[in-house]
Amino acid sequence: MLFRSKATLLERQQAVVEAEASLLDAERNYRSLTGLDGRPAEFAEAATQIDELGPDHPLVALADAAIARAGADQSLAERDVRSPMVLTVGPHREIDPGTTLPRDSVNVGFKLPVGGKAHGVVQVAHASRLVAAAVAERGQLLRRLDLDLHEAEHTLTVLAASIALDRKSTRLNS
Repeated sequence: MLFRSKATLLERQQAVVEAEASLLDAERNYRSLTGLDGRPAEFAEAATQIDELGPDHPLVALADAAIARAGADQSLAERDVRSPMVLTVGPHREIDPGTTLPRDSVNVGFKLPVGGKAHGVVQVAHASRLVAAAVAERGQLLRRLDLDLHEAEHTLTVLAASIALDRKSTRLNS
């Protein structure tokens, strides 16, 4: 019996040491996040009324931008497939650094699609796959953020109940 009592006492003392270590970590994190040395005597924070994520969330906006960029790349690939041969002719003027005299010339350029539509279809398909991947990633992000929001709400509810029980226990012990 005495051995069990000592073992229980040691377990309780270990639990106190671990709780004090957790308290020190929490206080250090609090100082790091808030810049305050101590907790305010009374602190009340209004809960947010946001119960779902909207397009103004930074990560959702980033995912939307990735979809828009992939869509623009897809449009560019589709336009390149349809583009015919292009011949460009234009004047060009360079200033000679030694004499500062202008040197005029005519530039000629041409764009000739190589491989025809068969080559371009592969580029369009690749760009389409990137759009689909960006849309899928946005969906995964929304699901993850929704789960995170639910978990935060659950943690808040549990902590509020725990605080209420702790206050009740403090009143009973005093």
